[in-house]
Amino acid sequence: MRCRNPRPMGVVRDIWICIANFYKIAVAKPELARKVTPYGGGLANFSLFLLLMNEPNETISIILLLVTVCAKQQSRSFLTLPITGVGGVQDIFDAIDQYAKAYGTLEQLQRTCTTEIPIGDQKTGVIAEFFARIYAKSRFPNATFEFGSACEHAWDIKVLQPNQPEIKVQVKAVSAHSQTSRVSPIHAGWNQLWLMRLDQHLRPQALWVIEAEKVSWSQRLMKNRTMPKLGYVQSGSAELRGGANETSAFLAALVTASPSFHRTCAKSRAGL
Repeated sequence: MRCRNPRPMGVVRDIWICIANFYKIAVAKPELARKVTPYGGGLANFSLFLLLMNEPNETISIILLLVTVCAKQQSRSFLTLPITGVGGVQDIFDAIDQYAKAYGTLEQLQRTCTTEIPIGDQKTGVIAEFFARIYAKSRFPNATFEFGSACEHAWDIKVLQPNQPEIKVQVKAVSAHSQTSRVSPIHAGWNQLWLMRLDQHLRPQALWVIEAEKVSWSQRLMKNRTMPKLGYVQSGSAELRGGANETSAFLAALVTASPSFHRTCAKSRAGL
């Protein structure tokens, strides 16, 4: 998966495959989660999702937290769960091992394919920016690009076109795994705000573009805002509802970059 002097299609394909593998580990298994926490339902799913999606060096802390919760509830003891079989402690450790492998592969690609995918620990955001970079190259075919560092909060992609003002794009994303659909803080200094929804397979579902010059709040720090949902006009925070829906063009660009896009989506949904 080394990306020095790669063919562009190969780079995109490698990252795409890695995201598909990442998804397989990230999807919460409700029946497994209910074995770990006595609450069941949404909190059970959320607990296991935290276990799988957090940084590898935090997983032990999360396991200890679940042990404490189970002990306090005097419900099924975490430590007496079967070591083998569905829902056992071993299943969780195995999932962590698989997650760590997928995480490491994505990290390697992030460090060797820096023009395709950014460096960063927040993998949902990293994956979203990978898709955003593909769309930026399609949306601005004659432009060159600069990509923001982890310390740059105002923009993620800078679009440079001959004889035109630069365009600073800030990308915000949530996945279907988010129970609140809350986006991270929106910092001032952008020209375009790209709002992206990923489905539960971490594949793009929708994209809206907000122009800074068309909204009154673009120069303010915006916190605790929620992402709209495709097809639900009144969903999400009021400030984020007025974006131009560019989902069709966005998905078309992804298909052009990776013709197997629809096929890999189908495989992910089938659990292959």
